[in-house]
Amino acid sequence: MLGRHPAVKESLATAVIRESGPIDQVKLINSGPNSLSEFGKQTPPQFTLDELRETVSLAHARGLPVMVHANGVEPVRMAIEAGVDSIEHGYFMGRENLVRMAEKQIFWVPTVFAMQALTHKVIRISPAAERAVAARNVASQLQQIAWARESGVPIAAGTDSGCHGVLHGEALVEEMKMLIKGGYSLPEVIQAASQNGARLLGLDDLGLLASGRSADFLVILGTPAQLPRKLAYLEAIYINGDSNPLYRK
Repeated sequence: MLGRHPAVKESLATAVIRESGPIDQVKLINSGPNSLSEFGKQTPPQFTLDELRETVSLAHARGLPVMVHANGVEPVRMAIEAGVDSIEHGYFMGRENLVRMAEKQIFWVPTVFAMQALTHKVIRISPAAERAVAARNVASQLQQIAWARESGVPIAAGTDSGCHGVLHGEALVEEMKMLIKGGYSLPEVIQAASQNGARLLGLDDLGLLASGRSADFLVILGTPAQLPRKLAYLEAIYINGDSNPLYRK
């Protein structure tokens, strides 16, 4: 469904080595997607711990961060033990895994809005039972987000854009709202959507407005209290401090 798989008798690390073209990061799929028919269903890990460790070591030696799609206790636990840089999604991974992530300062990208979108009848034509399971998944993820804040897990805002009802750009505003619903303050959410994402991707010159950094920013009319909703009404977009904005209303 996503990406590609190693060839027959080929190791995961070897598959990464032979990847052609410029690479900025490595993403591994270590579990199945979330079920919309059975709440809390967990799938087994796709790779062994040794495979994950070898691949992470190889990627880090090349300066590449490793992101892992993982839901459920065991797939996430193994990814954490292998030393990955982030967990993508992380549904039903449990509080103990969040504590481990906090200890190792492994980023978490919860993508809760992607699941929230599946609860909307107007966005996705699906049986009411599936929407009910999706709503329970959202509630569970919001509880984990609260635990993550309590434990000190670094969160980066991501959206899984391209999924049903999850639009590029607009969905980030909705993800920020969901993080606030999970207990994060507005300043914390803005940091998750800017500086933390830049740190995770190794873009050290982005994500923070400060002297000597690239001046990339959005302009809106309103007060801080109107964020993140007002981000849907942009006045201008500036890239790299250029006096001529990329976009002006």
